Amino acid sequence: MEGATNNQPGFDRSHVAEMEEAANIIMSPNISYDARKAAEHFFLSIRNGKFSAEYCRLVIEATSNEFVIFEMVQLMVMNLFKQWSILQPPIFRQCFEYLLENAVHKFRASKLIRVEMLRACAKLLKRSIFDGKACDADTVDQTVHFLLTNEDPQLQAIACEFIEAIASEFVTSWRMSNLGISFDFHLRARRSFEVSFL
Repeated sequence: MEGATNNQPGFDRSHVAEMEEAANIIMSPNISYDARKAAEHFFLSIRNGKFSAEYCRLVIEATSNEFVIFEMVQLMVMNLFKQWSILQPPIFRQCFEYLLENAVHKFRASKLIRVEMLRACAKLLKRSIFDGKACDADTVDQTVHFLLTNEDPQLQAIACEFIEAIASEFVTSWRMSNLGISFDFHLRARRSFEVSFL
């Protein structure tokens, strides 16, 4: 994902430590109201920042904090959507493959992260339904077939979770006009999905 490094500060592990500290505050039951609000504001500022997909990946690789990883997965997809028309197509495919690979392998033991990564893949699939930037029908078919026919029952379960995430995504309409995603896009995407995938 080398080309996804525009408009971001240089990667700094101290920033990851700040994220982990804020995440621990949010998840702790014995924290003051002000401390929790400050931690929430910290993550809100990150969501509104210009962090590339590559920066999000570096954070994911540098932490074991599930809250931080969850946030970075969501931020990665959101910022890819924001730059859909300007980033090079290989970046989207690399991100899709990275998320799917990690859902299947590195984070397979964490249901929270695994499912969120599969949902992220489903969102990228839907967004690329017409231009094929992140993935295509053949890629999804091959992936699901490989997982379903694997002897490992956990991989079979992940295949079912992926199918569920895709099905859920294509019956859901979330309007984001600022990202060029309208209700009409969702309707057209669903029709295309029914023709190409079912």
